[in-house]
Amino acid sequence: MPAEVMSEHSPAQSEVLNKYQAAAELANKALAYALALVSPGASALSICVRTDEELTQLATKVYRGVSKGISFPCCVSVNNTLCHFSPMDVESDVQLKEGDLVKVELGAHIDGFPALVASSVVVGATKDKPATGLAADLVHAAHLTAEAALRLIRDGKSSAETAATLKKLTGELNVSFVEGMISHSVSKDRLAHDKMIIVNPSDQQAKMVQPCVFSNYDVFVVDVAISSAEGKVEPNDNLRTNIYCRTGDTYSLRLKTSRAVVSEASSRFGTMAFHIRQLEDSTKARMGLLECTQHGVTNAYEVLEDKKDALTARVMFTTVLLPAGPLKITDYKYDIQTVKPAVAVKSKELLELLDAPVRVTKKDKRTAA
Repeated sequence: MPAEVMSEHSPAQSEVLNKYQAAAELANKALAYALALVSPGASALSICVRTDEELTQLATKVYRGVSKGISFPCCVSVNNTLCHFSPMDVESDVQLKEGDLVKVELGAHIDGFPALVASSVVVGATKDKPATGLAADLVHAAHLTAEAALRLIRDGKSSAETAATLKKLTGELNVSFVEGMISHSVSKDRLAHDKMIIVNPSDQQAKMVQPCVFSNYDVFVVDVAISSAEGKVEPNDNLRTNIYCRTGDTYSLRLKTSRAVVSEASSRFGTMAFHIRQLEDSTKARMGLLECTQHGVTNAYEVLEDKKDALTARVMFTTVLLPAGPLKITDYKYDIQTVKPAVAVKSKELLELLDAPVRVTKKDKRTAA
């Protein structure tokens, strides 16, 4: 049996798989809570704060004696803003409007085993009044792309093959996969492990990132980010970065405030992501995090935006690769009845992929025999 399967941190071990699934259950419940708050007039700040509080409270009820809670703070990103928007205060807050395309992302962990999820919804869309137009097309396209990815990421398949198929699919749906977005494998205490899928790499990524082959017991956070434009997102320099995580790297930091924030983040969050509002003194912490990020001690999750007239959609799910097939443990809550998209898959190859079963059941095995 391969060494990675024998590892005490591999989901081949039932206790580890149980922890991933428990983290996923927390994330799924928190996402459902957040989506219930998405409505015309709702505050992005309020949704983020309340959802983080809800997830933290839910975590107190499971797995005593281990670290647990938020692995990625709740973010609510609107229209051309793709990700990582979690405002610090009312001055940078956004009020949701009917018809806005909203992305909600968050993550949980149990004992350092993370599960992340993101969903895209149109504000005010219901079964009785479904969304139409470009927003509906993007939400549906993101769902179809995620469903294709779930079927492609399995033992023995390559990231290059997966990326090529997903790029073909988004092209057929007349949307662009956002440049530079990465789907990462994850592991204990690591939100980004060694394997990556990049559907639309930047020039630098194309030179540096090597294709990988998926293996049973890999755990992937699959990140589908699409745009109505070219998908050239950039950091919004007018919005402060509020979410960080420790990288695990060390550096002899010069500032006392930098050393203090690393110490606090290490003791309270480990290597999971955190919001600056969670720190004891956010003003001093922000100063220290600049030096920490400059020297690679922390990662900064900048607010990414496409051009002003673009719309973006994003769904994210966590999947565990098992011998019977991929097991999707987080659910991005897509409701086809709330949208009336005009886009559809037409090619036979892609339709067959989307119709293929995700997992092999015992009945399937007997039939094949």
